[in-house]
Amino acid sequence: MWRCALGSLCIVGVLVCIPSAVRSQSTSADRHRDADLQDVDVLVTQIVEEHLAGCYLVFVTTDDENPVFTSVFRSLLNNYEAGVVLDLRTARVGKNSDLLTELKAGDDKFACRVFIVVLGAGSDVSQPLNLLEDLNLFLWPYTRVLFVGSNGQVQDTLKDDALRNTSRLVKCYLRCLFCNGGEVGVTLLDEWSKDGGFLKKEELFPDQFRDMMGHQFKIVTLDWFPIMDFKRDSDEATSTVTPKDSVDVRMLESFASTLNFTYEMRVPWDNQWGTSTPTGNWTGVVGTLQHHKADFSMVLSWMWGRRQVVDYTRIYLSEPIVMIMSKPRPLPQYLALIRPMSGEVWVAVFISSVSAGVILWILQRSWASFSGNSGLSLSTSILYTWSILFEEPPPHIPTNISGETCTFFSNLTTFI
Repeated sequence: MWRCALGSLCIVGVLVCIPSAVRSQSTSADRHRDADLQDVDVLVTQIVEEHLAGCYLVFVTTDDENPVFTSVFRSLLNNYEAGVVLDLRTARVGKNSDLLTELKAGDDKFACRVFIVVLGAGSDVSQPLNLLEDLNLFLWPYTRVLFVGSNGQVQDTLKDDALRNTSRLVKCYLRCLFCNGGEVGVTLLDEWSKDGGFLKKEELFPDQFRDMMGHQFKIVTLDWFPIMDFKRDSDEATSTVTPKDSVDVRMLESFASTLNFTYEMRVPWDNQWGTSTPTGNWTGVVGTLQHHKADFSMVLSWMWGRRQVVDYTRIYLSEPIVMIMSKPRPLPQYLALIRPMSGEVWVAVFISSVSAGVILWILQRSWASFSGNSGLSLSTSILYTWSILFEEPPPHIPTNISGETCTFFSNLTTFI
């Protein structure tokens, strides 16, 4: 089932360069328009069928009237049963919107997800790139993204920081994570024609993480022997460190040798593991990762709050920590009466009991002035309410209506 959400979407794997005749408005170009659009349809369909089969398709466009978008979408619509179409001009995709949350979650019925972004001639590429940034695309390095656009949109689009950690980007251009001495670059991967297909038969989505070509990663860590150990190179707050033999260092050296990368290791600026602040920012190691000042950390305990701002690897080492404390001693006997309730409760009980005694005294004095009988004294009235509180009422209970009413509410208060 295809859905249309007037919104946005995308990720990057391949850039399909549209022939100039498709973009031109001249009369000579119009004669070849249908043929060129058909070529684009065949190319995109071939890429999807051969490299992206079984994936959930998400179309993103800034112009749903673009003939390239219309042609490609109709071609794939006939061959695929499920997907979503987002128009960035009208969709409301805020950082906390339901649509953005749905895009991040994906569809569990499919093994993978593909974002197909159609860029019209002269369209603003910042809209889909801003969407990628809001989607935290850099956390999904194996998500495929297919850009359909012009030659002039290649460099700016594929080098944008919103696509960090996203490789595989078709003429065919590849977003190379570790091309130029381990830095990001864009290279021509292959050329395609309708009759001959791809010229070099290159893999469109190669695994670029097998050889990182000497790329230098930034690592943040604190020492926790024997898991992590190092020697500080200086007394500066963010000093680099020299790793020493430990569990994490052995694994890191093995990974660096196999995947061909180097690293620079530092301590966090505040020498803390990481705690949250009222502003939503974190301190220490977690804060360094949260603000992308380091690529990854070494040892860091798994906590639910931290999990909201950083990604963890699978747990590979368990270190049980046991809290030991002395057994609580019995309370002193002289505090047995007052300790069950807090000081505030005792103050409230005292004030309410005295107030009830005063009210009873006033009521009894008023009744005595009308009936001619003697009333209760103030001290007797207050002691009377206290005796009710301690469940030892005096034998002579007032028989007039006002006294009985006051006594009733005093007993009710004591019961509560």
